[in-house]
Amino acid sequence: SSSSSSSSNGNTTGNSNPHRDQSPDRSGSQAPSLALPSGPVFGVFAIFLAELGMAHAPQDMYRISPMPLGLALAALRVSLEAYEAPEVLLSAPDGAYRKAEKLLGEQQVSDQLPHVQQALRNARTNATSGSAVIRKWRARCTRFALTFPRQISSASAGSAVGSGGGDASSSSGSSSSSSSS
Repeated sequence: SSSSSSSSNGNTTGNSNPHRDQSPDRSGSQAPSLALPSGPVFGVFAIFLAELGMAHAPQDMYRISPMPLGLALAALRVSLEAYEAPEVLLSAPDGAYRKAEKLLGEQQVSDQLPHVQQALRNARTNATSGSAVIRKWRARCTRFALTFPRQISSASAGSAVGSGGGDASSSSGSSSSSSSS
């Protein structure tokens, strides 16, 4: 067991779960043991999409190589589209997204990335409330007052529900099986 860095307040937790936030909060006390990754809500939604894709369409997620980079890019694009982010975030030639696409290679980007993106959209659309991923993320959304987009369009500008408050009250009242995350 390696000891990379010890916290100044002496609180340590096991490293068995790399997804647990062990960083101190602004007051200097330890953060909750099970916290969502920090960052804009579209980033958290991208993490949800990647997990949903791996659970419900793993064969599609492995269509691209290297899979971790391809899946991350696909989830990021679908998430940004769902939140109706400006296209410039994805298309700026010197931007981080384009640089990461270059690492994948032109053929992977043109042939495989769109398939992975569509598989993520399909997983989001077709997942039911019986999905363990949906149940887990619904609880997280409730706990952290997050709202994910209800729908993801096939290529751009999905219908989004604002990122504050609960989304169950802000839509048609239909079953929130896969839409509430």
